[in-house]
Amino acid sequence: MALVDTLQNTICNYNNEIKNLKTELMKYKTPKIPYLNYNEWCDTKTNAYKVIYDGIYKFVLYELKHTIYYGLYKIADCIIEALNILTKNNNPEWAIQKTWDIVYGIEGLIHGFINSGLNDYICNLTPEEFTDLLYNNIEWQLDNGKHSPCILEDLAIFTCKTCKIQSEYISELNICVECDNAEIRLEYASDNE
Repeated sequence: MALVDTLQNTICNYNNEIKNLKTELMKYKTPKIPYLNYNEWCDTKTNAYKVIYDGIYKFVLYELKHTIYYGLYKIADCIIEALNILTKNNNPEWAIQKTWDIVYGIEGLIHGFINSGLNDYICNLTPEEFTDLLYNNIEWQLDNGKHSPCILEDLAIFTCKTCKIQSEYISELNICVECDNAEIRLEYASDNE
């Protein structure tokens, strides 16, 4: 009977460890968030980016000099809020982890200026210029639509209106790549008949 109890405790401990590891993994694994269509994704992204810009501007306007020397921790709140908007509050652990990755990267940029003796350049930026510097860095890390990979690249998933398969990539017509290519092939074939 003691052996059975020992095995049950061991299995229970392993199950708890697996559960804890799965929870920890959620911080790093990009969630898959369903969006109805491409326009909903773009509108949500625009709203989230506005939260970031407004939060940075408000913070920089009132605390610019402190921001440069004491860190950017206060702007983390607006990034977390924006990522929670984009994930539909589906994975707050991921939002927090990605936010601190972003903030750490920006602090590296700022300290690069300071450690290179260029802190006067940063200190002489207007609040608007400093806001733009921070915002453009954050937007670039998240997804400015001009490079890959980026943080939001695999976040949104859509259902193709033609084949009903879920896909991370969809046209503005809400058609997956495969169906879009099929339509192009059909159009090409009919044009060449």
